[in-house]
Amino acid sequence: MACYWIPLLCRYTGARLNEIAQLRKENVMLSDTGVYYLNIKRGEGQSVKTDASLRHIPICNHLIELGFVDFVNTKNDLLFGEVPTDKYGKRTTAVTKWWRGVMKLVDVNNSQPFHGFRHSLKTNMRTLGIPDTVSDAVTGHAGKSEGDRYGVVTLETKKDAVDRLPRLLVNRIFHKC
Repeated sequence: MACYWIPLLCRYTGARLNEIAQLRKENVMLSDTGVYYLNIKRGEGQSVKTDASLRHIPICNHLIELGFVDFVNTKNDLLFGEVPTDKYGKRTTAVTKWWRGVMKLVDVNNSQPFHGFRHSLKTNMRTLGIPDTVSDAVTGHAGKSEGDRYGVVTLETKKDAVDRLPRLLVNRIFHKC
């Protein structure tokens, strides 16, 4: 299931591979306003690159329709515990190696294959006219100016933005048992 969900999550959230690979069931939350989101935080076996990386990323409707929340509800702890860890305890090495193989099969050469999802999300949001302050709040980038750091971008604003992203043509493969 990691081979299905991790690329989709990276594509629709702009999250770093490490942020997705270390997700636990407790990191998938439902807000008081009914928005499912990923709580990207530090914790046992969880790290982030910077303080700006600590954030709530809404889960877009397409991922919910594909069964992501149903998948999460079958887990007890780690969402992708089946992915082997390297000598440092990171799952990203195995996922990156697998994804590079997939990219090679379709004749795409990319030295940072998962980081490309972050770039694509930013490009898609700019194409849709979504302000960089909103995409920065989704991806965990710090504001470029003092004014960018004023105020907050609400979960609902971020949710509207990710729901506007172009949908991939993929099918639901996870079904409730």
